[in-house]
Amino acid sequence: MMTKKITLPTIGLKLSMGLLVCLLGIAFTSSTAVAQDDMAPDTVDEDEIAEEDEEADDKPWSVTMTLRSMVGQGTFVSVSNDSEFAGDIDDGSGAFNRWNLVYSITPSYQLGDFNFSLNLSWVQWLTEGGGIRTSSVAGGANRAREFRFQDVSGSVGWKSYTSRRFDATVTPSLSFRLPGDALSRNDTFRAEIGGGVSVTRTFLEDLTLTAGISASRWFHEFTSPVVDIETIGVDNALYRPGEAEDVTPGRFSIGGYNLQYRVSPTMSASLDLPSSFSTSISYGLHNYYTYSGPDEDDQFSGEHVRAGRGFSQVTATAVAVNYTVNEWVTTTMSLNTLQPPKTNDNKSFRFPFWNFSGPASNYSSISFIVEGTY
Repeated sequence: MMTKKITLPTIGLKLSMGLLVCLLGIAFTSSTAVAQDDMAPDTVDEDEIAEEDEEADDKPWSVTMTLRSMVGQGTFVSVSNDSEFAGDIDDGSGAFNRWNLVYSITPSYQLGDFNFSLNLSWVQWLTEGGGIRTSSVAGGANRAREFRFQDVSGSVGWKSYTSRRFDATVTPSLSFRLPGDALSRNDTFRAEIGGGVSVTRTFLEDLTLTAGISASRWFHEFTSPVVDIETIGVDNALYRPGEAEDVTPGRFSIGGYNLQYRVSPTMSASLDLPSSFSTSISYGLHNYYTYSGPDEDDQFSGEHVRAGRGFSQVTATAVAVNYTVNEWVTTTMSLNTLQPPKTNDNKSFRFPFWNFSGPASNYSSISFIVEGTY
C-alpha cells in the first residue's frame, strides 16, 4: 500500500499565513475594542463614535484582500504502479495533485451613481502540473512553487433600479480584462470587453434569488495562438498549403482558434442563516465561440471537423457556506465545479455540482477563502 505526501512550499506557506494573520488580526482587534468599551463605558464619547461611523459609511473607496486555497479532487486519487517497469520509472503517486493559492487585491471607488473596481491577482501552484487558469484546476503544466500573475480585470457598475411592481432590483454592469497572464500573451490576447445585467429579488427577508446574463468579446492580434519558430524548431513546423500558419516572420500559429465571443446566463440563490452564517448556490452556462476558421476543409482536417466558427459549452457551479467574522472579515468554504455539460460520449448530462466522471480530471475542487475589506 502506498501513501502520498504533499509538502507545502515554504514561500507559499509564509505568504498565505502572513495574509491570514493580517485578516484575523483585524477581526481580533475589532473584538478587543468592543471588550474594552464594555469595561469602561464612562470613557466613551458616543457623539464622537457616531460621527466616526458616519464618516466611515461615507467613505467612497474600499480595498478587498482575498486569499483562496483551492484543492482539486484529483489530489485525493490513489495511484499505484504495479507494472513490470515499476522499479525503473516514477510511481506517479502525485500525477493528479492540484493545489494552489490565489491572492487578489480589489480596490473600488464610488463616484456618484457608478462604482469602479479593479482586480489584481496572482496564483502560486503548490504542486507540479497544475491548471492553465485560476478558474480551473485541470490541464496545463507548471512547476511547484511557481508564481503566475493573472490577467488584470475591472468592472463599472451602475446604481440598481428597483421595480416596485415586481419588487425586484435590476443592476447593469460593464467589464474589461487586459493581458497579464503568460498564456494570454501567447494567445496574442489584447483585451476583453463585456457587459451584463442581473435581476435580484428577496423572499421572506432571508432568501435572495438572482438571475442574470452577460456577454463579452475578445480581441487578439491573431486568430490563433502563436509561438516563436525557434521554440519548436523549423523542422517540426507543419505548414498547410500556402504556409497559412506562418503568420508573421518568426512566429508560427498553433492550437486551433482563439475565442472571440462569450454568452453566459447565470442564476444563484443565497440564504441567511443564524449566527452570522449564510449559504449560497450558483449555476452558470458559458457558451464560447471561436474566430471563424477557413472557408473550406483541407487534408489536415479531421473526419468530424467542419470549417467555420467553433463552439463549446462549460458549466460553472458553486455551493458555499459563508461565515461573517465581523464587518471586515468573511470566510467561505465552497465546492466548485467547472466542466462540460455533457459526458464525453455526448449521450447524457453530467451532474452539475460535482464531477463523478473520473476525479483525475480535476473538474471539481474544494476552496477555503478568507476575505478582508476595509
